[in-house]
Amino acid sequence: MMRAIFDAAVDSLLIIDEDGVIQALNSPAVRAFGYADEDELLGRNVSMLMPSPDRELHDSYIRAYLKTGRGRIIGLGRSMTAKRFDGTTFPVHVSISEFEHEGRRLFAGIVHDESARAEFAERINWMATHDDLTGALNRRGMEAHIESLLGREDGGRFAVLVLDIDSFRLVNDNHGHRVGDQLLVGTAERIRQVLGPDDVFARIGADEFIVAAPITSDSDAEALAHQLAVQLEAPFHVDGIAMRMTASLGLSVFPDHADDGDSLVSRADMAMTEAKRRVGTTVNVFDRSLQEQSDAEYRLVTRLREAIDDDRLVLHYQPQFSLTTCEVTGLEALVRWDDQETGLVPPDEFLPIAQQHGLMARISEWVLRRACLDNAELIARGAADVPVAVNIDPPLFADASFVPLIQDALAESGLAPDRLEIEVVEGIALNLSPQLTHNITALQEMGVTITMDDFGTGYSSMMQLASLRFDRVKIDRGFVAELPDDRKSRALVTAVLGIAFEFEIEAVAEGIETDQQRVFLEKSGCRVGQGYLHQRPVPFPDLLEHLAAKRPCPEA
Repeated sequence: MMRAIFDAAVDSLLIIDEDGVIQALNSPAVRAFGYADEDELLGRNVSMLMPSPDRELHDSYIRAYLKTGRGRIIGLGRSMTAKRFDGTTFPVHVSISEFEHEGRRLFAGIVHDESARAEFAERINWMATHDDLTGALNRRGMEAHIESLLGREDGGRFAVLVLDIDSFRLVNDNHGHRVGDQLLVGTAERIRQVLGPDDVFARIGADEFIVAAPITSDSDAEALAHQLAVQLEAPFHVDGIAMRMTASLGLSVFPDHADDGDSLVSRADMAMTEAKRRVGTTVNVFDRSLQEQSDAEYRLVTRLREAIDDDRLVLHYQPQFSLTTCEVTGLEALVRWDDQETGLVPPDEFLPIAQQHGLMARISEWVLRRACLDNAELIARGAADVPVAVNIDPPLFADASFVPLIQDALAESGLAPDRLEIEVVEGIALNLSPQLTHNITALQEMGVTITMDDFGTGYSSMMQLASLRFDRVKIDRGFVAELPDDRKSRALVTAVLGIAFEFEIEAVAEGIETDQQRVFLEKSGCRVGQGYLHQRPVPFPDLLEHLAAKRPCPEA
């Protein structure tokens, strides 16, 4: 029974004498150490199960214990390394106790194999510092690596490159995330092919990578960046789909541009963002002007957030009018920002920054509520009883919260649903979703008009336009500007009007500045226009005066 219990133990059990000779062991010990049977171990010194230097020190440990009674393992337990028959090693935890048997002094060792725990700990550590998809370092791992570069005694120069795949979101939108993931894996592999043995890279975002590379000169860093850009230009083939990708790269150098990791990455990221802004630029090196620009943008965004919180945005209104009578048929609400430091800020200066920093949804909501309140006041005064059009950020328009937001704004203002028009850009038709189509249907059933803005400048298909059932389309001012003299502009406008007519959608022409443009559009079948010919965008008080004037069309 004792032998059965001995062999039934999960852990390895070994009995040794004062000389370290193995007197007994169980079957798990034979298997754990890779031997065929116990006879290969009985009578041999236990140090044969230890790698150097533990093997050489083992006998001295026993002699010291026998002499002093103080042991490093006896009664305590210790993690150490064991050696198998084939020479491989593995981590173990050893607990040793002393006993006497038939007048002999013996030691019993319980040896627990910690390989699984060590592998698990190693996996956890790997996951904490690596990207699971590509096998590259993650942000945490790269931060640690850059700190190690900063801590080198030689203070050697190194470059930090931030690489961002251009328009990667379209891959996920059009082909799905599985294809997108495979593209990221392929991108990581191409980066590996370019890097040298001392270069390290990480994936730190959905489509963003960082490279840290020791260099001897700035030209080394730029050469590496251009190599990476060229490497990514060749077509990727994923599931039979050939895709050409480009990347924007930003570069900073230690110690020229910063002497700490966060600043080096931040400045490389600034340079990458600037590369994206510059048409035809792939690689961009950080310079001090980018920092000044970033600081100015940060201050601008901070003031803009405060302006939204403190209700310091303002609306200007531009009338829409009949091309036949010039009677006002509608209004478009256009947001402006009255900055306390610089005065009135035009939308083309702050809206792109608001878009970049995730403020467009809040601005859209503010504009919606303010426009509904103003239009309800216009109607109550008898100044005009026409719809007001509000431009809405596409992600907000396609969100589940949007229809309740419209309902709240109408209820708060008392405005009738048919006196509200929602404008969204044409590009929203690229990303059809059940929620988007639900929102359009729900708003139209309420009586709200849905308009596609800047029609003809984006990428939506005619089938998507038909399926979304927009009520109106706005012909972009770029098509109207050269009318009526430019032949191509005439052809484009005529084609857009034909599409709108076939789909039974009303067309509104933007940017009308001359009576010749008005006349041509009217004769081409367009009924409603908007532009400086009738009125520039004006604040609400000036709008009241304009509506009271009731200006007729110029005489032909």
